[in-house]
Amino acid sequence: MRTNTFSAAVLVLLTVGANASAADARRVAIRTADGVELVGRYQPGPLGNKSPGVLILDGIGDGRRPKTCDAVAAALHKQGCATLCFDFRGHGASTVVTEDFWDDPTNRRLVRGYTGKTVPEEVDWQDFRPGYRRALVNDVAAARAFLDRRNDTGECNSGQLFVVGFGEGASVGALWAATEWSRHRVTGGLVTRLAPTPEGRDVRGCVWVEPATALDRRPVPLLDCLKRATAKGGTYVGLIRADQDEAQEKLADQLQALNRKETTFRGVALPTKNLLDDAALPARVAAMIDKMRDVNDPPPWDDRDFSDKRYAWALPGGGTILAKEEDAQNLRPIPLDRLVGR
Repeated sequence: MRTNTFSAAVLVLLTVGANASAADARRVAIRTADGVELVGRYQPGPLGNKSPGVLILDGIGDGRRPKTCDAVAAALHKQGCATLCFDFRGHGASTVVTEDFWDDPTNRRLVRGYTGKTVPEEVDWQDFRPGYRRALVNDVAAARAFLDRRNDTGECNSGQLFVVGFGEGASVGALWAATEWSRHRVTGGLVTRLAPTPEGRDVRGCVWVEPATALDRRPVPLLDCLKRATAKGGTYVGLIRADQDEAQEKLADQLQALNRKETTFRGVALPTKNLLDDAALPARVAAMIDKMRDVNDPPPWDDRDFSDKRYAWALPGGGTILAKEEDAQNLRPIPLDRLVGR
C-alpha cells in the first residue's frame, strides 16, 4: 500500500472527462466455454508479476468504442498495469464460433441463424434476440481465465485485478463481478467442501463509465450487484458519469449511500455531452485505478493454476453448482439467473 487515504470498499464518484494514445498491444485469441473465438488486445505488465491485471470491457452494439478502450489501456499500461481489451462475441473480430456454440440451448434459442441443417460459423450482435446480452458475462469469465494463465507466466498479478467497463459493457461487467463473489475453489468432495474466500476477492476495483441500467430493455440490478461487491470489503467501485445526467446522478447518490462514511474522494464535474468520446476520459479512468491501488495492499504473487483447480458457485439460497472441472480451460456457462436473479 502506498498511502492509505481510504478504508474498506470506498465508492469513488467522478463526473467528467483524459488523453492517452493507443500503445502497441499483442493480438490474442481467447476461447469461451461455449465455443466463441474472442479476439483481444493484450499488453503484458511492464513490472512483470508485480503488475496488476486490468480487464477493459467495451460497449455493446452501437455503443462500441474500441479506440477509447485502447487509449485507456495505453494510459493504464504506463502506470504499470497489464491490460486486456477484447471484442465481445458478435462484435469486431470476435465473430467466429465452433459447433460447440450451437450445442448450448441458450445460443440456439437467442441467436438467430441456426436451423439444424444450417450451422453458422460466425455470429453478429445484430442476430442476438432480446435477453441474450446477459450471456456476455461468459466472455468476461474467459478473459479473466486468460489473465490467470498470464499470471502464471509472470506477466501480471491477477490476484490484483481491476475491471473497467463502458455503457452496456459496464453492466455486463457488474453482473459478472457479482457472480465472482459466489465462486469458490472446491477443496474436497464433489462440490461439498469449498474454500472460505470467494474468487471475487481478487477483483480489487471496478470503474464503470456510464453503466446502462438495462440490457435488452431488461433492468440490470446494478445496485444489488454493487452491494455484493462492496459488502465484504474487497472491491472498490467507481462511477464516471457525464455532468447533468440525471439517471447517472441518481445511481451515484445510491452508490455513495452504500458506504457514505468511507467515501472520501471525489472528482470534479466537467460538462460533456458525449463522455465515451471525451479525450479526457482515459486519464480520468487511469487516475481512478491509481487511487484504488493506493488503498489496496497488493497481494503477493502466486501461481493461479487455474486449469488444475475445481470451482463451484455457492447459490444464494443454499446449495452449490459445479463451475469448473479439473483440467478444463474455462468455467462452465454462468447460471446468471440463479446467482444474481432475473
